Amino acid sequence: MFNEIVKRVKRNQLISMMLFIVIAIICLAITRFNIINVVNGPENVNLVKNDIKDYNGKYIQVSIYHPLGIYEEDYVENTSTKEQNTTHYAYLIYDADETYSNYSLYGAMIPKSMYYEFNKLADESSNFLMSEDFLPTYKPFAFKGLVKKMDSIQLGYYNSVLSELGQPSVDEAYYIDYNIMPGDMDYSFVVAFTVIAGIFVLIAIIMLILSFTNRGLVSIQKYVAKHPETSLERLDYEFQSSQCFAKNVWVSKGHIFKCGPFSVKIIDLSDIVWAYYYKKTGKHPQSYIRMYNTKKRMLSVDASEKISYEILEYMEQMTPHIVLGYSKELQQTFDKNFNEFLNIKYNNSSMTEDEQFFSNI
Repeated sequence: MFNEIVKRVKRNQLISMMLFIVIAIICLAITRFNIINVVNGPENVNLVKNDIKDYNGKYIQVSIYHPLGIYEEDYVENTSTKEQNTTHYAYLIYDADETYSNYSLYGAMIPKSMYYEFNKLADESSNFLMSEDFLPTYKPFAFKGLVKKMDSIQLGYYNSVLSELGQPSVDEAYYIDYNIMPGDMDYSFVVAFTVIAGIFVLIAIIMLILSFTNRGLVSIQKYVAKHPETSLERLDYEFQSSQCFAKNVWVSKGHIFKCGPFSVKIIDLSDIVWAYYYKKTGKHPQSYIRMYNTKKRMLSVDASEKISYEILEYMEQMTPHIVLGYSKELQQTFDKNFNEFLNIKYNNSSMTEDEQFFSNI
């Protein structure tokens, strides 16, 4: 019973499952598989006890108390207006132990959106360092990001600020790029694509479960339950004599069976009064057979233009009560005088005994 269509549904589900798994892997590959860093989080590091260069290329988190000042400002320039818009600021960070006898210096790159928050922290740090307080009373900034080595230009800016503070210049220095993960991936970007990958994996699992639950047959049984005038046996008998189009669409005298990845879509043709091919090109192209029933409700079957016209030609032979094709005149009659539209074919069609049988299934 319905063996072919049930097998098609199951096959579609397994194909969809594999497709969703592939998409999930692609999403994770786009993020350079930073899902591990998203799940585990950054490594908490004390850069007074540990040398920052040992963490070059790693995703870490530090507690920043003392931003001393900006040593670099990054910007983009509008090629037309030559206007410059700041994108990032780089701060010189002073990190010390509780006794302030041991310290380290490094850079921290922040987006422009964090400027006021970081500047406020710099003011609080300045007030504390000039006070006689033993420990800061304000909260530090939990700064997470990717450790990078400064290039020669960045190092030049960095050494200029060191010189202003009376510190000796250095031959190399490192900075933490805020919210950047290995592979130069933005944290928000990685999280978004990881979530998308998770959704596709979840859908793949659902498809796998559905493939073992005979979802195709279940959807047919639900259709029969909603249509007490027919039975599973009669519907199966009709399906056996139907014509297959494009591997996933079957058309009989009484119904259209459309095999999808989740279930079987069944359209009762005895209730259809108008059908025509609809095509839309452009950014969101569409191609399907548009059908209307006696309640003026629209139903559709997705198919290519070639297959759609083949189905309509077959329906012309099997369903004489349906108006086939589109015209502005038909649309106007359908919209403004529906009873007159029904009189074109639906009310006046002369059905054979077989057609009457199938229309009542």
